[in-house]
Amino acid sequence: MKLQRLTNGSRFVLLRTGQRFEVLGRRNSYQVNVKRADGTEGRLHQSCFVKPIVKAGGAHA
Repeated sequence: MKLQRLTNGSRFVLLRTGQRFEVLGRRNSYQVNVKRADGTEGRLHQSCFVKPIVKAGGAHA
């Protein structure tokens, strides 16, 4: 899945490195502001491949 499909507050794992992030919001047309698991903030390109972290107990039909 591409990073651009996730909404603000979504948590995900970057497939390339295995690092955990949370989406903070859009920076511009091609970058997304993110927060790392250690609390630092950064930017990733919206075309990065990610795996969303699904919270336990979520309803999936």
